[in-house]
Amino acid sequence: MFLAEESGVSRPLALDEGGVVRAQGAAIAEGRWYVTASHGPRMPGSVYVGEPGAFREHRWAAPMGPEDIAWDADTDLLWSVTEHPRRRWVYAMPRSYFD
Repeated sequence: MFLAEESGVSRPLALDEGGVVRAQGAAIAEGRWYVTASHGPRMPGSVYVGEPGAFREHRWAAPMGPEDIAWDADTDLLWSVTEHPRRRWVYAMPRSYFD
């Protein structure tokens, strides 16, 4: 997770040595982390919620091949994209689903 400064320089906000296996993207919303993880081109992905060292997996909560994730504070939606050819989608997930 990086913070972009006005100068355009990005610096890490946090590093997690253990991490989430097959992590693709991460977003922080109101102090909570949301991490997407892929299970390959034929299985739905997972969304991990919590903070480094204490994530809870929501298995099959994302389409196949989830990538980066972003939070829209105005709508409280988590947005992501998928990576596999002929299965490329832009999609949104209500953040409240993961509470």
